[in-house]
Amino acid sequence: MRLASQRAVVIFSTSSCCMCHTVKRLGVSPCVHELDEEAMGREMEKALGKFLGGRKPAVFIGLGGKLVPLLRDAGALWL
Repeated sequence: MRLASQRAVVIFSTSSCCMCHTVKRLGVSPCVHELDEEAMGREMEKALGKFLGGRKPAVFIGLGGKLVPLLRDAGALWL
């Protein structure tokens, strides 16, 4: 949680993840943690597994609760 809150966009993935490659190219200057290249990568992956149920990649966007309204305004969310 601490790492995910340090920047506006934080990505936890592996260096070969094509989905994260796209997010990295959006021009938002994300903080990227490539778990297969990090010294503490295994520990980070375990913590993410407990928090997210083992899902990867994980992209955290710190928009102060404003992501859902932004997605609705863009027509990308219909809930």
